[in-house]
Parts: sequence; C-alpha cells; structure tokens
Amino acid sequence: MGLGGAILLRRLLGDWPVSPEHDRRYLFLAALWLTCSGIALPILWLLHRRFGRPDAGEDWRSFGVLVRQSGWVGTWGAGCAWLQYNRTLNWAMALLLVVVFILLEALLLTRRQADEEEP
Repeated sequence: MGLGGAILLRRLLGDWPVSPEHDRRYLFLAALWLTCSGIALPILWLLHRRFGRPDAGEDWRSFGVLVRQSGWVGTWGAGCAWLQYNRTLNWAMALLLVVVFILLEALLLTRRQADEEEP
C-alpha cells in the first residue's frame, strides 16, 4: 500500500510543474494518503504488538483497528498537505488535528470495549 502510493507520488511529482488544464491536486492528496497510511500500518502493528494486549493484531477486529488508525495517520498527512496549499498550516493547526484524531480514536476504542463487555 505504501509502496504503491510512493510510486504514484513519484510519477505525479515527476511531471512538475502542473499546468492549469491538468490539475492533479486531488490525485496527489489521494496518493499522499495512501503512502502515509501504508507506511504507518507496519509501524502501528509493531506498536500494538509491543504495548498492546498479548493477542493484539491476531484477530480480524484488531486488524480493523490497525487499518483505521493507519487511515487516521494518512488523513492527517493529507490534511496537512491540503492546509499547506492554502498557506494556513502552522504547528498549532497540525497539533490540533492530531489531538482531534486521537480523541476520535479514543472514543471509538471506548465504544468497542463497551460492546465487547456487554453479555
């Protein structure tokens, strides 16, 4: 996933500068999301194996959590790139996005644990 996104990014950036009639901005953001998500997936798997429960990453529900969390990383990377297009990205905005994504993930994990505990 990360390799495919990186190859697509390389192909897009090889044709720089982009002419106005060939606006590839959204394709660039999609390739960046794919690259960031693909790179984050094995790193998150290792973090879950090291700091999570002993069975982390073993069943399909844990794999779904890993994919969702790597999607958050990709969304953060693409969101920061999109904000940089408008020249509105600064460290406070990037940090605010990280905090919002962490809070959303904590909410989803809490809801998942509550569903698992119900008989």
